[in-house]
Amino acid sequence: MEFDTQTLQTFQIYAFLIVAAIIIIVFYSYIHYIYSSEKKGVNDFEKYSNIVLDDEVTSTPVEELTAKEKWELEKKKNKGDKA
Repeated sequence: MEFDTQTLQTFQIYAFLIVAAIIIIVFYSYIHYIYSSEKKGVNDFEKYSNIVLDDEVTSTPVEELTAKEKWELEKKKNKGDKA
């Protein structure tokens, strides 16, 4: 199956437009998710952005782990030591 250059260029233009549209839709939906979750109070991305500015070993953690998360982390550490 042979295509001439005009047909290939047409396919290339359509493929570019479709990929660009998909990227734009994903980007704007991500922006909407960030703003809506911050407005609802689910996440505070301002405190996460401070990680870049405060990047020392002695810095306080952004979020404390819950007891369940600490237990699961210890369980994974112990499982890794035995293997």
